[in-house]
Amino acid sequence: MSDEHDKHSGGHVGGHGGGGHEEEEEAGAPEWLISFADMVMLLMGFFVILFALNVQPKGGNAGGGGEESEGAAMEVQDIDPELIEAVRRAFHNPLDPDDPKDARVLEAIRKRGAGEANTAGVRGRERDVRSPRDIDYFGEGTDVPFGFKSLTMSPQADSIIKEFAASQAGRRNIIEVRGHASEPEAFNRPGEGREIAWARASIVVEHLEAAGIPAGRIRVQISGTSEPRRDQLGLDTRSGEDARVELLVRRDAAGD
Repeated sequence: MSDEHDKHSGGHVGGHGGGGHEEEEEAGAPEWLISFADMVMLLMGFFVILFALNVQPKGGNAGGGGEESEGAAMEVQDIDPELIEAVRRAFHNPLDPDDPKDARVLEAIRKRGAGEANTAGVRGRERDVRSPRDIDYFGEGTDVPFGFKSLTMSPQADSIIKEFAASQAGRRNIIEVRGHASEPEAFNRPGEGREIAWARASIVVEHLEAAGIPAGRIRVQISGTSEPRRDQLGLDTRSGEDARVELLVRRDAAGD
């Protein structure tokens, strides 16, 4: 009896102990969960892109803009236009002022620029404090290089201007021509740097007009020596590359 009880007890303990080892699991999340989380984030980004690219006016049809007979609102409603612009810009598809749908979003952003005045503004009839202008730039700009201490463009400058003008043909965006000069060129005299920058910008304007860009689309700015190029860390200036004129494509459109 005692032997049988010992055998029964020993078998029971051994079986229980063995089962405990088999039921142990590794700590931490399973490997498939990481891939699943990546897939969910990619899907979210995909639907955000679809949302930003296919924003419909309030009351519009699912497959397109609503018709006026349906009483659809033709203005941007209930959707943050700045969110639309931010998403489009993040995915390198900025709003185009020549596109009627994008133009409505840009107009909604412009109208939201005003707010109730909490601080003193410029004296006048306005009750709101506003920025005189709301300007942003597309990532389509380029540099026109000049010779050091010279008003002569570098040999490749002419082809740069022609290629840039061809890419802007048929559009209405304002093109900002911004002249620069380096500190060594100005000899630490800001006034002389501005004169060099203005002369360079004027030369580039002439070449842009000759390449087919209407004068009404061109705006001239000068930075002189105040905006030197910097390295990737933004610590050291690169004055050797500041003999240049920037061509910038602004977000706002030229008037008729």
